[in-house]
Amino acid sequence: MVDCSKETDGALVIFRVPLQDLYTLRNAIYRSLSVLQNGYGGTYIGISNDAERVPPCETQPLLNFGMGMLYFTHMEDAKRFVYSDQPFMESEFLAHASVFIVPVIRPLLIGASDVTAFFFTETRNLENYCQLPDKCVMFKMADCGAVPLVADTAQVNIVKSSGQDVKGIQISQFPSKKVFYDWVQSECGAKFREEICRVRSLNSYIATFAKDVD
Repeated sequence: MVDCSKETDGALVIFRVPLQDLYTLRNAIYRSLSVLQNGYGGTYIGISNDAERVPPCETQPLLNFGMGMLYFTHMEDAKRFVYSDQPFMESEFLAHASVFIVPVIRPLLIGASDVTAFFFTETRNLENYCQLPDKCVMFKMADCGAVPLVADTAQVNIVKSSGQDVKGIQISQFPSKKVFYDWVQSECGAKFREEICRVRSLNSYIATFAKDVD
């Protein structure tokens, strides 16, 4: 079971782009990988093209955007990267991208696999933060090897806006989408199922991140 008591002052930098710009984003990250790692202590988590609504929507389960994620063990390094590294932040993928920094309160599991999944629940208004799933229910995710609530904040740091900005966010890490759905359908996930149905008005989705995607 994951130790949920550990805390960190790290950060995630999350990119959301139109699907057609996903490989441009990936290529920009690869070009900056040495600087990212050696200059800022950052880790490339991966890109995603399979963000999927939770609960699954029969008519349109997949969301029409791609994502990229970078992890920094210190918030200040994340800020230095996005505000100081001009070659990366001037890349062409940014034309239609949203970019935001999310404070991390628990360390991510890094290196166990090249593929990992993240469950997101977002708010668009500050007053909606109180509607997010109960934290005690979220911590039950640790029973299946997840890292519950690696991030939990009422206000993300918007670096670049796309016009539909995230305000608050909860993020939990899972070994895979399958592990997530197996847990959700299990007896241990019963309370979570109730919670996630209660907050259908919020944006909840699961996405697989890999260093590259087909």
